[in-house]
Amino acid sequence: MYFNFEENHPDTPRLASSLSVLERVLLTTVLYLLVVIVALVVPKTEWYKARALEQQQALQQRVEEAAQRQRDNARFVFMAPRVEMRTPKPPPVAELSDLDRRASAKERARDPKNALPFARGNSPERIDSEMAAGPRDVKPEPPPTAPAKGESEASPSAVPLPESSNAANARQPIAERPQTRGSATGVLADAIRNVQK
Repeated sequence: MYFNFEENHPDTPRLASSLSVLERVLLTTVLYLLVVIVALVVPKTEWYKARALEQQQALQQRVEEAAQRQRDNARFVFMAPRVEMRTPKPPPVAELSDLDRRASAKERARDPKNALPFARGNSPERIDSEMAAGPRDVKPEPPPTAPAKGESEASPSAVPLPESSNAANARQPIAERPQTRGSATGVLADAIRNVQK
């Protein structure tokens, strides 16, 4: 540590580098090239191939030992069926495969190959569908005919429209409408009246 009392800044003494910048760049390049050459040449050598083969055989042997251990420790389980209990009365919805059940299909299958009730089609739902309704007798309405020249075009059931050029003008202004209720009092009613003005 230097205490600068005279306002001068002397350089810190240091040794000069033994290698120049060019020598350092060349040395680094040579080292990287040696690493690349070793990485390319070593896998092709005999001792590296023998070592890789030994590792592969050891791995295969471990896999075979694990499979043999699993075969030796195989657990065989025998499931004994429970004693079938006879039910006194069949439930309303039941399959044919149980004891003391009865079939409830509308028709009987000619050659039953399954234990389910007789059904047509391939629907997984076991419900009776409603019969499809036949075509309804719908008479098409005759097209309206154009009125004769002498007849009036207005029908008697038509509602007359107000006499105005625009439908928006047909509405009465709010101030001209007759009031059906008594006038409202209060702050809110005054505010509403002021908004309408």
